[in-house]
This record gives sequence, C-alpha cells and structure tokens, in this order.
Amino acid sequence: DDFCSTIQCQEGEGYAVLINDWGNAIQSGNIQIDWSPSDPAVLQAPNDFQVEGGDTAICAGQAVELGIIGASDNIFWEDDPTLSCTACPHPIATPAETTTYFAKVNGVCYDDTIAVTVYVFDVDAGPDLTVCLGEDIQIVAGSDYPNATYVWSGVAGTLSCTDCPDPVVTATQAGNFTYTVTLLGPECTLSDQMTLTVLPQEAAQYNISDDLQICVGDTVSIGGDAVPGMTYSWSSEPPGFASTEANPTVTPSETTVYYLEIQNTLSGCPMPSQDSVLVEVNLPPVLNVQSDTTICEGDSILLGYTEEEAGVMYAWSPAGEIDDPASANPTAFPSGDTQFILAASRDGCFAYDTVDVQVVNISVAIQAPAEDSLAICQGEVIDLQANVQPADLNFTWMPDDGSLASPSSPQTTAAPLNTTLYIAEVSTGGCVRSDSFYVAVDSLPADLSVFPSDTTICQGELVLLQSPIYEPAHFPNITFQWTPEEGMLTGDSLYNLLVQPNDTITYVRLTQNGECTDAEEVTINVIEASALEVTPQQATICPGDSVQLTAFVEGGQSYEWEPAGSLSCADCPDPIAFPTTSVIYMVSAEADGECPVEASVQITVISQPEYEFPDPAVICEGESIVLNLAQANPDYTYSWSDASGQLISTEAQPEVQPAETQYYYLSIQNLDCDPVVDSVLVEVVAQPQLTTSGDAAICLGNSISLSANGGVSGDYVWEPGGESGSEIVVSPTLPTSYVVSFTDAGGCFTISDTLFVDVSTGFVLTAEAEPDTVYIGQEVALSMLTDPLITGGSFQWESEGNPVGQGQQIIVEAPVVEEEGYVSYTAIAIDDIYGCTDTTSVLVYVIPTAVAIPSLFTPNGDGLNDNFHLYTSEGVDVLAFRVYNRWGQLVYDAADTGLPVWDGTQNGQPAPSDVYVYYIEYDLGDGEVHVLKGDVTLLR
Repeated sequence: DDFCSTIQCQEGEGYAVLINDWGNAIQSGNIQIDWSPSDPAVLQAPNDFQVEGGDTAICAGQAVELGIIGASDNIFWEDDPTLSCTACPHPIATPAETTTYFAKVNGVCYDDTIAVTVYVFDVDAGPDLTVCLGEDIQIVAGSDYPNATYVWSGVAGTLSCTDCPDPVVTATQAGNFTYTVTLLGPECTLSDQMTLTVLPQEAAQYNISDDLQICVGDTVSIGGDAVPGMTYSWSSEPPGFASTEANPTVTPSETTVYYLEIQNTLSGCPMPSQDSVLVEVNLPPVLNVQSDTTICEGDSILLGYTEEEAGVMYAWSPAGEIDDPASANPTAFPSGDTQFILAASRDGCFAYDTVDVQVVNISVAIQAPAEDSLAICQGEVIDLQANVQPADLNFTWMPDDGSLASPSSPQTTAAPLNTTLYIAEVSTGGCVRSDSFYVAVDSLPADLSVFPSDTTICQGELVLLQSPIYEPAHFPNITFQWTPEEGMLTGDSLYNLLVQPNDTITYVRLTQNGECTDAEEVTINVIEASALEVTPQQATICPGDSVQLTAFVEGGQSYEWEPAGSLSCADCPDPIAFPTTSVIYMVSAEADGECPVEASVQITVISQPEYEFPDPAVICEGESIVLNLAQANPDYTYSWSDASGQLISTEAQPEVQPAETQYYYLSIQNLDCDPVVDSVLVEVVAQPQLTTSGDAAICLGNSISLSANGGVSGDYVWEPGGESGSEIVVSPTLPTSYVVSFTDAGGCFTISDTLFVDVSTGFVLTAEAEPDTVYIGQEVALSMLTDPLITGGSFQWESEGNPVGQGQQIIVEAPVVEEEGYVSYTAIAIDDIYGCTDTTSVLVYVIPTAVAIPSLFTPNGDGLNDNFHLYTSEGVDVLAFRVYNRWGQLVYDAADTGLPVWDGTQNGQPAPSDVYVYYIEYDLGDGEVHVLKGDVTLLR
C-alpha cells in the first residue's frame, strides 16, 4: 500500500513485483514502476532507427534501394506495388511519382513506424496566366527536392528568387512575358515554361491580416482598412463563412483558411486579385487529475492520469512536495493537508485543475496471538485481538471465509480449516493500514478407523488391519507407528498392518501430522487349536505300491486331504494313498466349536533305478564299449546277460567287445522293489560301401538332386558347399564335380565318391512357316531349328494350346477361320540330355476360301470369257460340276472329263445360245460339302 523503496537488482536475476489491491482499496487504481535508475537498463531500450540515407530523389524511371539503420531483423514494409519485397530490410523502389513508404519495426520493447519519401523529379511552371499591372503571383514549379537545383529566367527584377521552386512574380509592366524554369538533378534535367500576360489596368489594392494562431473561442479580425474603389468577397475552407466587408471578424471552432477576392472598380481591371489568411485554432490542454482524496501520513499520491500532449507545458504547485512539477502526472509527498494546482498551456491556450489531499494518521496492530505465525490442528480455535488507532475507524478482518466469528470486530476468534493469512485492516478515505498473522493448519484424514475392529481368530491365522484410503498428496508429512511388535509380518510404520499373533493381543497405531495426533486400538483374541493325530507320520514305499493313511481328532466332524489326486478319498479320515513320487499330504479337520487343525504325513516313493545306455551304441570291429554310462549306485543290484541268456556281469558298468552286432540285457533292482529290465543293441561296424546317384547333366538355371548311401548310419559331407545329409539339391552355373564323404556313426571308416554335374547353357530355337499366307485348308510346312544343334531331343508343335504335331518339320493344313487373320503356331524343343527347353512361335496369315460363278459366258473363241466354270480361291475342291438345258437334259458332267469346266459344247458340237442350269458341289477346306445351283446364259 505504499511505494517500494529502491531494490538493488542483480543483473541476470528475475524479480516479481507483487501488488495487493486490498479489496479494490487502492483509490487511484494505478501502479507505477520506474525502471530508469537501473544501469544497465532493465528493459531493452528501443533502437534509434533511421532511414539509411534519409529521404531521396530520383529521375522518372529510375530505381532506388531503401534501408533502415538499426539492430532489428523484424522490418516489414507496408504493401506497395512499386516495392520489390515487403518482408526485407532493403527493398528496391521504382515509383512513378513521389511516394512515401512506411516500414514497421518490431522489437521486444518497442513498435515503431519509419517513413521514407522518394521524390520523383518533376517540374511544372503551371498554366499561362493573365493579371493586371502591379499584381504579385506565386509560381510553384515543384518541391524542394534534395540534391536538385532550380534555375528561373524571365523579366529581370520581377522574380523574388531565381533558384527556388516557388518564386513570386511581380507584374511591373504590361505585355506578354515568358518565364522558364529548369530543374537540375544528379542524373536528369527537366524544364517547363509559362506565359504571363500583364494588362495595363491597375490591380486591386487591399489590406489583409497575416496568418494567425488563436485558442478555441477567440475572435479575430482577418482583413484591414478598406481601400476606396475596391469590392471585397470572403469565403472559407471548411465552407460556411461569407462576407463583403474589408475587415470582417471570425470565431472559428477549427483551423480555417479564409479566401479574399478583390475587384478594382476604378481601374477597370477585369482580373480580380486573390489572397488568403490561415487561422490555426488551438485547443486548450486536456487535463485528467486525481480526485480529491485522503491518504495516510507518509504516503505518496499520483496527482494525475493526464495523457501528455505534444507542445503542452505543465506546471504543478506547490512544487516543494512534488517529485517533478513539470510532469503531467507527478507524484506528491504531502506532509499535511494540501491543495495541488495544475496549470497547462499550449500556443497561448491555458487549462487549470486542482487536487485536494487530506493527510491522516491511523494504525492497526495485531496483539493476540503475540507471534507472527502459529501452527494448529484443524478444528482448534484461535483468539484474535487487534489494537486500532483511532478506535472509531472502519475495521475488517480478512479473509471473510467463514472461519471468523466476527470479521468486523477487533476482538474475535478464528477456526481455520486451511492454512490462512489473516489481515487486520483499518481505513478512512483513501488511507489504508493493515497488519497480518499467519496460521498453518495441520489435519488428519477424515476416517482413521481400523477394521476389522476387535476380532477372534484361530491360532496361525493371518489378519490384515487396515483403514479407509486417503489421498497421500494431501498429507505429505503424516507418520504411523504400530505397537507392540509381537506377531507383526509387515513394517511397524505402515498405514496398514499384517499380523499373525500366537496369543490374544491389543495393537495400537499412533498417527501424527504436524500438530495433529490420533490413536487407534484393535484387540485380537486367539483360540488355541486341538491336537490332530496322523498315522503313519511317514512311510517309504516302492513305485506302484499304496499305503493306508489315518487321521483322528477328538470330536472331529470333517476331514480334508491334499493333494487329492493320488488318494482313494479326500474327505474321509482314512484314505489309501497311491503316490507315484514322494509327497507330503496335508490333512485339516474340524470339531464342533473348535478351530480347524492341520497335520501332515510324508510318503517317500523309492525311485526307479537309473541307468544310461550309450547312444549310439556303435563300435568298430575289434573295439569294446561300456554298456552303462550312469554312475554306480550301491543300493542297486545289477545283472547283465547276452542274447543267449548267459550271465556276463553283475557290475554297474561292464565293458564288452562283441565280434558282431548283438543285444545285451540288463536287470537292475533298487532295494527290495521289483527289478527293471531293459536291453541295448550294440552295432559292430564293418567296412561300409558307398553308392551314389551318379553323374548328371542339367540346363543352366535348373536344379538336380544328388544322393549317396553308405549302407549304415553315419554322417555325409558334400563339397563344395559343406552341406550335410544323404541327399542335396544343387544348381551349378558351370560344370562341377561334387565330392561326398561318408563317415559311419562309430567313426570307424570314412569313404568318398565324386559326382560330376555337366551344365549346358541351352540353345536358341527358331521356327519358320512356308508359305506364311494361305487359304483355309491349304498345307503349310512348319520347321524348327536349334542353335547349336542338339543331338537328342523332342520337338512338339501347338496351336492355341492344342498339339498339332511332333518333329522338327511337319505339314499342317490351315485351320478354318471366320475372318482372315494370323494363326500362331508354337514350337517347343526339349534337350533330353540336359533338360534344356526353349519355345518360339511363327505366324501364318489364313484367308477364308471364296467362290464366284458368272451369269453369262461367250464361247466364241476370242479368248475372252470362252468357258463357264466356278471361280475359287486356293484350297477349294470342286466335288461335282453338272450343266442342264431348260428341259432338264444333262449337257455336261465333269465326272466324265475330270474337268469342272464347260466350254459350251454338247457332244462335240457348239450348244445353242440359251439359258442353262448348273449344279455344283465343292469343299472350302472345312470338310463340309457346299452346293451351288443357278442358271447361266450362253451367248454366241
């Protein structure tokens, strides 16, 4: 509630300024932080950005590079079609006319807009003018361009300047005069001219005010004394004012230009003179000061919230209690009641305002509790008492969260549910004083009851003492302690406890969290169990034997045996046991009103005797072998015999040397149990014989299986490749010799053989058809040729998946087709030696057979159309050809001559001109008989 004193900040550290508004009690509602004393600066100051090279000027059609000087990459130019880019620091500008470009510069602590103007050189002397004698005219030919010079020429002595852009010309004599202006730029020169016509009549004479600056509400005169013979006409911009007076008065509410037009009625000058007055209207400064208020003695106060305006001068008084009297919003440090006065001025316009500040002395101090902080357990009540001076001030305890008995009384009680900072506050007007007291509130989980509560168990039972779940994060410092230690199965500092007491006992759990403590008790009554007798308590049996078990307890009502799988009954007192392995049987029994009791009996099953035959039991001729590889057991009785039944040994590990393969028989007994009988075949290996699949031949890319047989068990190794097994599959790319080595299972002999696999690279098959264009049914000679020639092989021809012949050369008939087109014949060649195959195809163009018959012929011997016959394509066979006259008499039959052609004679004499009938049978090559009947005309 006061200005902080200076903080000695350390560079590189972060600081948080926390401000409490005390329930919106800061009257000004403002916060001031002054970073200026910091060195180095706390906040990064804005860079002093400026236009690289400043404003510039170019000739029309030229380009210029723009740039901003300052350490920032965040430069964005306002979109303009004459810029080459907008998100770059150095765009290229190509303006057609004078243009101002704007660049926005962004940083961590600043946001600024920089303007750069590119002037495009232009000169314009304006239109030709006509004025009266003595008139002054200003000619504006252009701007005051940088790096450019103006040169004017005209009537000597009439120009106010000859090197400026806007000279004033005085019409000193009548006539027509030419004025020329030349603009000299760095890379271009521009010029223009205008004609000034000066009439001989005198121009108007008048008086007018200079441009004025006034405050809003002021009244001023804008003209002057009247000149005889002159008429006046006033207008304004903004419009709304009109007058014909020589010296009118105005009270503008905004900046206004007043235009005057004067006519000389005495000289008869037809051209009026024109002039203007600019009246700038200035507003008084806008003030926003602090409301009249009350502050505490020793406090400071911000006197205003005025938004500072350019050109305004501020002055506060009395200045002795103000940090900066020339500031719009200074801070005051009044020692007593004071009226502060603000006077502000701008361009002769003034504004005033006052702030009345009353200074009071109040205080509050918490007397009870005496400490600044206190720790309690949730539910406890604290007495609070505050001393207030003066006693009649507005008093409040905070927070008003329901934990206070009377928040507005200096003396009250508090029962906080959570850790709380209590604040005692007094206030009057804008003066607020406070004191605070911190209460840390500890608590315990809401329900710490232990269940089961007091209980009764049988001796040996487990009991889990547990309480309802709570959220550990809410009680990070809570602790637990259980006593006494007897019967505990888990740690004594856990929330829940697992116990197995032997006698009746009372457990106590002490729970603590800060200032809070709780104790819970649980009593466990333990009932002692009755005695359960079991016979036998232990027994030893042979595999497959059984044993009678008996259990007894005084007053026993039920029995339960486990495991039950090898018992004759599991719920009787006397089951028979048939265990296959050693086992411990557990029996439980219950009597009326008593705890269940348990007992056990151990049954040991004598294990089967152990032995191990050699595997494989293979030896070489003349070698010996040990028949049992297992260690000798003194409890075992061994008996070995050969195939004839003759006893050969009673040792555990006899060694034998058979001359040939034979069986040996073992009888082995463990203690008094029945013996175990088994046999082993000892194989005596003689010199083996190795047979193979032999040499082979394959085509490149194919695979072949190679095999070997040693006649007895053993291992095979193939080289190259190192493969094992009696059969392998190989795919050599070159002729290769494969060596197979065979070693019998006993390692007695190793023999080998070589298999040669020849590899052929295959052949290329070509096929031909002769002829390759035929009619249906016409014969086609098909032939195939291999390169290189193969000495043994098979050759087959197919068409559309169907076989059509075998052999390298075959003859086929062209098939029947509905439309002419290609028929494909596939040639297949197989090398019988290597298995290499190749296929190719040949195309035969098949044309359907066709027939035609004339309707007239002229057998006159001129060699043209002398015979009548069936016109056919190749492949058509004429089966019958007969001609009849109109009376049905046979005139010609090809069966008599063997020629299906009629030359127009009958019995060796020319037949007369007439209409004859023909009957023809023919085969198109499709195996069907076709009939053609009709008439033909014979003409001579």
